[in-house]
Amino acid sequence: MSRTVTLTIEKMNCASCVGRVDRALSAVNGVRDVSVNLATDTATVIGDMTAAALIRASGDAGYPAAQSGSDTTDRDTRRDEEASAAASEDADCRFSDRPGFRSGDGQSCVPGPRSHDRA
Repeated sequence: MSRTVTLTIEKMNCASCVGRVDRALSAVNGVRDVSVNLATDTATVIGDMTAAALIRASGDAGYPAAQSGSDTTDRDTRRDEEASAAASEDADCRFSDRPGFRSGDGQSCVPGPRSHDRA
C-alpha cells in the first residue's frame, strides 16, 4: 500500500540542491513520486518505502532530513476525501426544508428529498 511521507530537509540553498535531494530520494526502492520544495525546505514522497530509508538517502546525499507530520496511506487519503465530500453534501442540503435556499451547485433546494437523495 502506498504512503505519503513528508520530510523537512536541511542545508538546501539552491536549485542544484533540490535536484540532488530529488535524485537521492527517487533512488530509494519503492518510491513512485518525489516533490522537493526549496522555499519550504520540504520533500513529499509517495510510494512503498519507509521514512527511515528516505531520511538515510537524503543524509547520505549531504542533506540531513527528518520526518515532519505523520505519513498517510492511500486508504487514509480516500477516507478523508469521502468524509469531506459527505460533509459538503450535508452543508448544501441541511437547509433544504427552507424554500428558496440555493445549494452549492446552484440548484434551488425545496422541501422534500435532499438533493443528493435524488437519482
